Amino acid sequence: MRNCVEFPLYDTIDYEMKDVEEEDIQYELIQSWKNEESLFLFPLCSLPTELVFSVVCALDPKELCLIAQVSKQLREMAILCWKNVSAKFYGFEPRINCGPKEIDWKKYYFARKEILKNAAFEWQVPELLLGDYPSPRMAHSGVIFGNLIVYIGGQLEDKIRYNDVFIFDTDALTFTKPNVRGFVPKFARHVAVGIDNKVYCFGGYNGFGTYYRLAVYDVALSTWSEPATSGTPPIPRTNHAATVVGKKMYIYGGNYTPHAGENRADDEYTILGDLHILDTETMTWSQPSINGPQPGPRTAHTLVGIGKYLFLFGGGVWQPKPDRWIKKFNDIWQFNTETLEWQKPIITGSIPVCSFPVSWVIDHWIFFFGGQKLAEHNITNELHCYDTISGLCTHFSDQQVLGELPNPRDLGTASYVNGKVYMFAGSSGSPVNDLDILMWDCKYPNRGPTPKPCIVSE
Repeated sequence: MRNCVEFPLYDTIDYEMKDVEEEDIQYELIQSWKNEESLFLFPLCSLPTELVFSVVCALDPKELCLIAQVSKQLREMAILCWKNVSAKFYGFEPRINCGPKEIDWKKYYFARKEILKNAAFEWQVPELLLGDYPSPRMAHSGVIFGNLIVYIGGQLEDKIRYNDVFIFDTDALTFTKPNVRGFVPKFARHVAVGIDNKVYCFGGYNGFGTYYRLAVYDVALSTWSEPATSGTPPIPRTNHAATVVGKKMYIYGGNYTPHAGENRADDEYTILGDLHILDTETMTWSQPSINGPQPGPRTAHTLVGIGKYLFLFGGGVWQPKPDRWIKKFNDIWQFNTETLEWQKPIITGSIPVCSFPVSWVIDHWIFFFGGQKLAEHNITNELHCYDTISGLCTHFSDQQVLGELPNPRDLGTASYVNGKVYMFAGSSGSPVNDLDILMWDCKYPNRGPTPKPCIVSE
C-alpha cells in the first residue's frame, strides 16, 4: 500500500475554496477525507512519472495542498503544478517568463486571493502619534529598515525646503528626530533607497539654483556623507525615480535645468530618459548600453524593483513656460536587470493616473494611490494595483477597501511593513503631514519577506 493515495468519492466533498488560511484548508480537507466512509486506494505513484505529473496538474488547489504531503516526489510535482493551477483558476497567461524557482506560485495563488477579496483592506488613522511629529511637506523620501521608516527632506513650497531626518517606529507609532552628524542640505524631489543600514540619496533641488548628487545617510551611525565614486555619475536632477535590485541602485529619468534659479531666457529645461546604475559594493556608476525599445524621456514617474526586474509606470513631459503637461503617460515598462532589455508587457485594463502617484509593493503587486488623473488636471484618491505576473490592472471598489478614504494625494510616500501600509505626507492641493494606515486582512500566513532590522545608535 506504500504507493497508494487515498481518494474520496468526488460527489461527497465540497471543493469550493474558502477564505481561510492554507493550514485550515489542509486540516479541513484531511478531516473530511478521514470521516468519509467510501474511500478507495489507487496506486498513483506506481504509474509512469509523466502520467503521475498529468494527474497532479489536474488537481484543484485543495487537492494539491493535500497530495503534496504524501511523498517527496508528489511534493516536488505539486510545486511545479501551482503555476498551471494559478493560470487556470485565474484565467491568464503569465507575463513574466520565470522558472518555478523564481516565483513561488503557491504563494502567488493564495496572495492574489487575499488581495482581491472583498474587505481585503481598510484605511485607518492612528489615534495617537508620539515624539517629534514632522511638519507638512511633499516630495520627501521614505525608506524602510525593519520596523522603521526613515523620512528625509521635502518641501512646503518652492523656496521652503527641509534638511531634517525623521525616523518612524511602526510598532510604537513614534517619530524621532535624530541628531545627524554631517551637512544635510535643504532639498526635495530627490530619490532615496535603502541598502543594508544606509540610505542612498541622489538628486534633489534646494529651490535656489542648486542641485545635489549622491549622499549617504548611515541609519545606525546617524551620519550624512558624500562618498567618492568611480565611473560617470548621472547629471543632477529632480522628479526622477529610483529603486534597488540586490546591492545596486537604479535611477531613471527626471528633469534638469542647467542654470536653475538664474531666470535666464536661454536656459534649457531638459526631460531625461536615461538609466544609471550604482553598484554600492564597489561604489561605481555605470550606464548600460540598451538596444530595442525604451520608455523614453519622462518625469514624475514610478520605478520599483521586484525580483530581477524593474517596473516603470507613468509620468509625463512637463513644459515650464507655460506650466503644463504636454504629454501624460500611464504605460508600464519592464526591465530585465540581467539581459539589460526593456519590454512593454501586455496588460489587461489600465491605471488611469500618470504623475506622482503614491506607490508601494506587496509581493508581485504594485499599488498606486492618488496621483494626477490621466484625462484631467486634478489628483485622485483612488486605489489601483498592477499584477506583474498576470498583467491585470485592478481598481479597488468600496467593497474591497473599507474605512474612510484619505484625501486626494500625490507627491507622498508609502511603506509596506508587516501587513500594513504607512502613507505619509504629500500634497492634497497643498502640503500635508497626514499619516494614513492601510490594513491588509491577509489570512495567508506568508505576507512577504520581513525587511531586515536596523540597529540605530542612540
